[in-house]
Amino acid sequence: TRLMISEETLPKNGELVAIDAEFIALNKEGTRAVARVSCVREDGTCFLDDYIRPSNSDTVSDYLTAWSGIEAADLDPELSTRHLISLKGTYLKLLYLLQQGVIFVGCLRIKCEIRCIYSICRDSE
Repeated sequence: TRLMISEETLPKNGELVAIDAEFIALNKEGTRAVARVSCVREDGTCFLDDYIRPSNSDTVSDYLTAWSGIEAADLDPELSTRHLISLKGTYLKLLYLLQQGVIFVGCLRIKCEIRCIYSICRDSE
């Protein structure tokens, strides 16, 4: 389901936003890649739920479904009912929120997840 938001309804400076990322394994090496990023407001409403389209040069070796909940059809442009977007597109959304002064909170791995999203985006440019 695609979430429709406008600039006026986005979280503002100082607002808390919970972030979570799910990962898949790519290629023979099993390199982790971001497959889904979700953001939720303080009141519990989800305003960002992006499924990341794998690049054409990558082969998914494991969807890590037991942990991620991601299935093959979720990331397939021909079959998915999800909002598929490039990793860079999601990264730009998160960067915008950071620049607006949003405070990201989440699980104990939040620093790891944000760092991972950033490094994967940087490496793919």
